[in-house]
Amino acid sequence: MIEIKRYSVADKQRWDAFCASSLNGVFLFFRDYMDYHSDRFFDHSLLFYRGKAIVALLPCNECAEEVDGSSRRVLNSHGGLTFGSFIMGRHSHQLDMMECVEVLKNYCREQDIARVYLKPVPILLQTQPSEQDVFALIHAGAQLEKAEPSIVVRIAGYAPRTEEARYISRACSAQLKFKQCDSKSEWRDYHAVLSHVLDKYHHAKPVHSLPELELLRSRFPENIKLYAVYEGEEMVAGSVVYLYNRTVHTQYMAANERGREKYAMHYCLHKLIEEYHDMEWLDFGTSMLNRGTEPDRGLISFKEGFKGNSLLYIRWSLKI
Repeated sequence: MIEIKRYSVADKQRWDAFCASSLNGVFLFFRDYMDYHSDRFFDHSLLFYRGKAIVALLPCNECAEEVDGSSRRVLNSHGGLTFGSFIMGRHSHQLDMMECVEVLKNYCREQDIARVYLKPVPILLQTQPSEQDVFALIHAGAQLEKAEPSIVVRIAGYAPRTEEARYISRACSAQLKFKQCDSKSEWRDYHAVLSHVLDKYHHAKPVHSLPELELLRSRFPENIKLYAVYEGEEMVAGSVVYLYNRTVHTQYMAANERGREKYAMHYCLHKLIEEYHDMEWLDFGTSMLNRGTEPDRGLISFKEGFKGNSLLYIRWSLKI
């Protein structure tokens, strides 16, 4: 019989060890990453046990949701992360996950939680492709709540489309310089470029502040990198990348006005693919507007220029 325990700080070592050896765990689920924004998200993560052995983990935060004028408690797996859902052990079975979902539903009834939102880890980011959690959710009556396309490029044999190849050629002739950035001043310059671009073109701010980015990259230096393009001494474009197993994921991309004139972002992505030629996939991340309700057609077209295709990031809603 599977039982649930709510996460506490005393569970950190066991949580991280299970995540490291799991089918689909990534560094975003380690507590040193999850807990950096604990002041903004009320943690309600769960551990699923059979006897003394962990069967699965569920990174979650609790929040309130307004429905028809009344407030209800919900769990979100996870509101501060790109994706969440169940983290499954290497020897996880389909029937285990089905039982985990039923136990979760019973737990939520006892806790007066009305709904759970779950965002499974995309297959390309997993150590071993596995969707036991997805089937278990569908079998339990979960509904598709949102689907967002992320453009994914196969690195092996990569070749941009004709138009993008011309832009890359122009950028190369402009004598731009591509480099990995490590110093605090370089990260500060990049964050300034990113903030300017988001404010000017999207009236938005970066999800991560500069101190948060510096904290996360200090904790996960092998997984979080910054690459930038310079014209002379000026940074004109850059991208933070997250490294997951076989996949390079562009977390943020930005180019200022000069960078756009010189096709610096085309050049940056081209060089990134060269840099990570031994990886399998480049994942551009989702391209949505208006809080994820409308596709960003221009950005999708730009990413597809690198001969990428859509992989869906899906959010399921499980009504209790």
